[in-house]
Amino acid sequence: MQRAGIKKKTHEFDGCDLVMLGYTAGQETCRILTQNHEELKALFPSFWLEGAKDPLHYEIREIPEAAQSAAAFWFPVGDRGLFEALWLLGEEYRVGMEIDFRRIPIRQETIELCEWAKKDPYEEPCGRVYLAAAENGLAFQELCRENGISAAVIGRLNGKEARTLKKGDEIRYLNRAARDQA
Repeated sequence: MQRAGIKKKTHEFDGCDLVMLGYTAGQETCRILTQNHEELKALFPSFWLEGAKDPLHYEIREIPEAAQSAAAFWFPVGDRGLFEALWLLGEEYRVGMEIDFRRIPIRQETIELCEWAKKDPYEEPCGRVYLAAAENGLAFQELCRENGISAAVIGRLNGKEARTLKKGDEIRYLNRAARDQA
């Protein structure tokens, strides 16, 4: 399994699908719930809040050996936001990417709680969430799902320098991570 920190030439990953394992901003969703539980109980049903505060609802417990060996590389999102992780992945492996915003896995409670807290869920910590490159992203996605892992093909890597995010007909560029600019 290739780990972050091993630099490869861009063309080695050109055309690979980018697969996300886990859900966006799960770590932040749990933090918001924990720190504001009493206040949120007045706004949301208790059964909804209870189910939403378990980190394993969003994160990956472990990656089966079959999935580990099926990926060209793995990149942990961790305490970063998804957009920052995507930017850093591009820097680490010297690849461009085309991401389909609508394919990014995010749970409804994350959207609602981040909106309530006035936070952008794509900029908030994810926890044990990974990005993986696979030559056949759909087959890799299916392999993960067969092993009980939430996985979604969110885009494709390319040999260009641009890191684009497509939302319908709108295309925007990912920005350099704020922590990376300092």
